[in-house]
Amino acid sequence: SAAARLDPTANVWRLMASPGGQPAQPHAGPDFVVQITVADDVDQMGRTYQIEFRPRATVWKYLLIGDWAAHRPCVIESGQQGQGLFVDPFTDLAGSPRQDRLPDGRMAIPFRSTAPITLSERPTRRFQLWSRRADGALDKVLVSGLPMAAPTNLILETPGDASTLVVEICVAL
Repeated sequence: SAAARLDPTANVWRLMASPGGQPAQPHAGPDFVVQITVADDVDQMGRTYQIEFRPRATVWKYLLIGDWAAHRPCVIESGQQGQGLFVDPFTDLAGSPRQDRLPDGRMAIPFRSTAPITLSERPTRRFQLWSRRADGALDKVLVSGLPMAAPTNLILETPGDASTLVVEICVAL
């Protein structure tokens, strides 16, 4: 790693990872370790360090809590009428959807993205929750702007299995 002065008028430094290497893979351990050795050099006293991270892409998992099943909901990207970005928990629109049990015992309808989606402070993509008719056609918008994923909601769906890293987003009726 290296450090460079970020603000010439303040004692603020940016830490930069060493170049090269493979992008970080999801794992159960920490994503980074910062070690700053305090030296006798007076010039290093009082420095403020900032750490910048590359955007992380991960699987998003919307959990619909409440009585959503009668709406036959589906998650689509705003402005796109096509489905398929999220796994459909309905095998039959006339039947009940697959559900996940939450730690508190409640049941939720899960919509898991089929591919990782980038986490971002300023998202460029928006998702909506739509109801569907019995024939599967989109009916009406139930939620025009679903909440976006936050890194604080990253979990391992299967404890100890880094390949199951997802970000959960709860939506209650």
